[in-house]
Amino acid sequence: MRLNCPNELGIYNKKVYLEFPAHMFKENGGYYTEKRGCLVDPCMVNEIEFLWKKGIVTTGCCCGHGKTFAYIDVASYSDCLVMYQLKYESHINVSGKTSFFAKSKHENTKMVTGK
Repeated sequence: MRLNCPNELGIYNKKVYLEFPAHMFKENGGYYTEKRGCLVDPCMVNEIEFLWKKGIVTTGCCCGHGKTFAYIDVASYSDCLVMYQLKYESHINVSGKTSFFAKSKHENTKMVTGK
């Protein structure tokens, strides 16, 4: 089920908290040492959970809030290879790291229906 995203750029109080799966932790080859979960834009929850089920370690994501493209950052070269296998397109983000264009898009009922 895809959730509508009520978050506009700069307003983040509707994000969804997701607990990390085991592979995301450093002791299991992941990235995180202390952080146990993260906040995700509602319209990206399904995509992030899908990628986690594929074993990908994500380090950040954003739906773009209707203002810019949606992206997903991953932790390692091997994660990049899986993303390419899943037909994701990459780009270099402002920090010089490889990011991928998310397939999820910002959804807002007001924007879609015009109400």
